[in-house]
Amino acid sequence: MSVKRALLVSGAVIAAFFVGMYSESFLAQGESPTSAQETVKPGQNGNQFESVYQAIKQNFQMEGYQEILKDTDSIVLVPDSVAGPQYADGGLYPRQKSMIFKKKSNGTVLLLSISKTDNAVQGKRWTHSSGYEARQYNSPEGDYKDVYAAIFPQTDVYTYSFEGTGYSINLTALAHPMMAEEGVLALNELAQFTDKLNTFLKEKHF
Repeated sequence: MSVKRALLVSGAVIAAFFVGMYSESFLAQGESPTSAQETVKPGQNGNQFESVYQAIKQNFQMEGYQEILKDTDSIVLVPDSVAGPQYADGGLYPRQKSMIFKKKSNGTVLLLSISKTDNAVQGKRWTHSSGYEARQYNSPEGDYKDVYAAIFPQTDVYTYSFEGTGYSINLTALAHPMMAEEGVLALNELAQFTDKLNTFLKEKHF
């Protein structure tokens, strides 16, 4: 790896790291449970899920983004081999809702899904974070040049997942591989969107 390339990659990784830290802060501050969370009992989790979904659907807004599904149901089928068919009550499809947000100004697509759960966590808790940066993992130079091929998409993808009482939220951002002011565009957009969503949920006592 050339020194120039090493600096570019390192810069991207460091920028992504700090954007990740920025987003992490909202779940790492030891949130105390809100009054709504304190009164939710296990049997009421289904109502909590529906309330969170309706609140996001009807009132949540992120500057520059447009939600495109509106009242349309969007189901991504999953293999029956994992846990059998998922159409019946208790299956994935009846207890999950999806939204798609698009930002024309920079080409970011953000997928949001919320699922009903039986958990009763105090505050909120991270469950997943992962990502793929095309310029790092599909480059003819650098540590991964042996698996480079033009057929792979030049798209950055980053995912966050967290849960609250009675619900779990997954957020995935897709964008062209470019740098934003505070880091990799897709990760920067995901961090800002997640922070805004968390503030909204706290204001609604979720």
